[in-house]
Amino acid sequence: MKTLARSLAALAAICLLAATLRADEMQIPNLMADAKVGDWVLLEAQGGIQMRQTVEAVTPEQLTLKIETMMNGQVLSAMSQPIPRTQGEFAEMPEATADAPQPKISKGKATVKGKELDCWIIEMTVQGQTSKTYLSKDVPINGMVKSEMGGQVSMKLVDFGRK
Repeated sequence: MKTLARSLAALAAICLLAATLRADEMQIPNLMADAKVGDWVLLEAQGGIQMRQTVEAVTPEQLTLKIETMMNGQVLSAMSQPIPRTQGEFAEMPEATADAPQPKISKGKATVKGKELDCWIIEMTVQGQTSKTYLSKDVPINGMVKSEMGGQVSMKLVDFGRK
């Protein structure tokens, strides 16, 4: 469970960071800007663990998410978590290094429940491990569609809804 929590925290950081990335005039907008109470996403990690995030409250500064972790249809944990709407500390990209080069951003598509979504694909290679994160403005809360590590899907969007 701790590993899943760390993975989700890292994923949230990537999504927040993505809101400020630029490449060849391509800018990913703040994907939390239009979040409304009742918006939700259902994500699935390897091993069948699912996480449902539902917007419970919205202020100009933050969203409050109800986060439920489930397996085999049973809720394992539930909590409310405030999430900053602005990027603040993520406003500037860290300098590229040999171990952490700048991410590459491209456009692509992904399909969720038969709906094709336009996505930004953020690709990073750190210490020989390549990750890809697919984000879409059509997905509420943080835009997360899919995350891959080393060519394997580590988390994917199963379903979503907007108010």
